[in-house]
Amino acid sequence: MARFMVAELAVNARSNGAEVLLADQFGAESIGLNPARLRQVQRSEALTRAAMLAGQMSEVEQNTDADVLTGRRDGLLLDTTHPVVVVVASPTGRRVRRRDRESGPVPGCGRTRR
Repeated sequence: MARFMVAELAVNARSNGAEVLLADQFGAESIGLNPARLRQVQRSEALTRAAMLAGQMSEVEQNTDADVLTGRRDGLLLDTTHPVVVVVASPTGRRVRRRDRESGPVPGCGRTRR
C-alpha cells in the first residue's frame, strides 16, 4: 500500500511542491518516477526532519492559539513550506517481537514500548 502511495505522490499533479523522503532503502525503485519529489535519505535524517516539522507546528499552534488546520482554514496562517511526507518501513515481525520482548509492557496498557 505504501508503495502505491509513494507512486501517486511522485506523479500526481496535486502533489506539486511536495517532498517525499524515503527512509533507508524503502521505495528505492520508485525514485525514477520523479527524482525532483522523491528523495532517498537515512532513517535518522527522515525522523529528524519529521520531528523538526512537528516542533514547528507546535510553536505555531502556541503562538496563534489555534491548531494548524484551523489557522489555514480561517486564513490566520500562510503556508510557507510545501508538504513533507516521510515514509519509513516498519520492522519485520521478528524484529517487532524481539523489540517487544526486550522493552516489556507499557504500564496501564496492553501495548508494549517502542
